[in-house]
Amino acid sequence: MGVGHFVCDPENFDWEAFKKHMQYTDEELEAIKNNPIKVKWLKKVCSPEMQNKYLIAEVVESHGCLAGLRPGDRIFFKGLTVLDPELSDPWCPYIANVYWFTYGARNLFVQGLDPDSFYVRHSGCLDVGPQNGLGRVIYKVFVVDKDEVYKYVNKKGDIIKRNEKWTQRPL
Repeated sequence: MGVGHFVCDPENFDWEAFKKHMQYTDEELEAIKNNPIKVKWLKKVCSPEMQNKYLIAEVVESHGCLAGLRPGDRIFFKGLTVLDPELSDPWCPYIANVYWFTYGARNLFVQGLDPDSFYVRHSGCLDVGPQNGLGRVIYKVFVVDKDEVYKYVNKKGDIIKRNEKWTQRPL
């Protein structure tokens, strides 16, 4: 089982803890430390500021989804990149293209931009719909801070807040 993303204060980056987390040799660590671009990138990606953000993909349309995805189902990525299975609804691998958004959000953050500033924030599953496949799911992505993430967590039968309205999810 994985140990989770490495998190460290960028001002006091703990290289020894990073080395242990990554299972690097001394030579591998030195190669990283000798590359100023990688050092700058690592300090941002491993920062609590980034690791306390969540990218959420939420189903907004669903028709004929064999996996049973319905509007309101969500998948959560902690630190913008690492799947959080405890918060996420069950998902189908046909929505693998959501990973492009995790990559984009991370790079926006590293460049000092708002990781929620996508100009395209909707995508769909790889199934092409009932005419040429089985079903079709459309989802939107957005980024929230850790202290807001539980507003978006779905658990069967729980009351959730979405778009400033309280709704009851169907069982």
